[in-house]
Amino acid sequence: MKLIFAGSDDFSVPIFLRLLKKRDVIAVLTKAPHLGGRGRPLIPTQIEITARSHEIPVLNPYRLRGDIISEIQYMCPDLLVVASYGKIIPSILIDLFPMGAINLHPSLLPQYRGPSPLQAAILAGDEYSGVTVQYLADEVDAGDILMQSKVPIYKKETKKDMELRFARIGADLVDAVVDQIFLGKQSAVPQDSTQVSNCSLLTVDSGLIDWNKSAVSIERMIRAYYPWPSAYTYYRGTRLKIVEADVEDSVGHNRATNVGRVVQLDKRDGILVQTGRGSLVIKKLQRAGKRVLSWKDFLNGEKSFLNVTLGNAESLRGQTNKR
Repeated sequence: MKLIFAGSDDFSVPIFLRLLKKRDVIAVLTKAPHLGGRGRPLIPTQIEITARSHEIPVLNPYRLRGDIISEIQYMCPDLLVVASYGKIIPSILIDLFPMGAINLHPSLLPQYRGPSPLQAAILAGDEYSGVTVQYLADEVDAGDILMQSKVPIYKKETKKDMELRFARIGADLVDAVVDQIFLGKQSAVPQDSTQVSNCSLLTVDSGLIDWNKSAVSIERMIRAYYPWPSAYTYYRGTRLKIVEADVEDSVGHNRATNVGRVVQLDKRDGILVQTGRGSLVIKKLQRAGKRVLSWKDFLNGEKSFLNVTLGNAESLRGQTNKR
C-alpha cells in the first residue's frame, strides 16, 4: 500500500512519524512556505522540515490543481492520510486514491467541525474531547467516522499541551484504521447531523481580551490561545500578552467602573485585574518584543501598575486624550 501524507503543523508530526515506521509513505503534501517577514527567507512547514530529514519527497503547491494533480496521479498512490493540512482538498484529488482519503480531526465529531477544535473545547470548559478518524467528504469534517477515542482535558491544560497529547493518541488511531483499510475490514458510520457544532478560523484579533467577560472565561481564553494567537490586552498603548493566570471568584469591586483595572498586587498570588465577574490573577505576562516574565519580575520594572486600567487600544487612547 502506497501512502501520501498531507499535513502542515506540529500536530501533524507524530502522525507522520508513526506512519513512517511501517508504511510506504511515498510523498508528503504540505502548504507552501510562508514569508518570514522583514526580509527573512521563506519558512517551510514543520512537516516539510521533518519529511526532508527522512528523505521523503515533498509536494508544497500553492494551489491543489493543475500540475500537482498530474504529479500525484503519476505516483499511483493507494491512500491519502490527512492531519492538519490547512487546506480544503478537492474531490478531483481525492479521486486519485483507490482506497480513499482519511482525515484525523482532534474532536469527537460531529462536535467542533472546523479549524480550531482544541481551542473550542477549552473555551467551552469541556472535561472531555477526543480524536476522530473519518473519510474526507465534500463538506468540511462531515465524512463518515471510521474510529474515535474519547480523551480527557486536564485542568490548566493549554492548547499546546493538548495538541501534543491528542496527536500521539491520534497516531494510534490512524495506524489502526490504515491496518483495517489494508485488510478490507474498515467500517464507517455516518455522523449524526443533529449533533453538529462548529468552530471558527482564528485570527490575531481573536486574542483581544474583553474584560467585561468573567474571569473564568478569560482564563480559559488564555489557555486556549497559547501559544497563538495568544490572549492579550493593551497597556500604555502597547500590546501586553497574558501567558498564565488563575481565577479569584469573589467580585469585590464595582464592575461598572473597575472592569479591566489592576485592583491588587498580591505578594503571594499575583496581579489581580477586575473582570465582569471575579478577578483574574495574572501569573505570567509578556510585553511586545520582550521575553515572558513572572508577575514579580514584571512589576520590578513597573512600579506604578496598581490601579491602571487595561483594555483595547481605542479605549486607552481615549483615556490618554482625556488626561
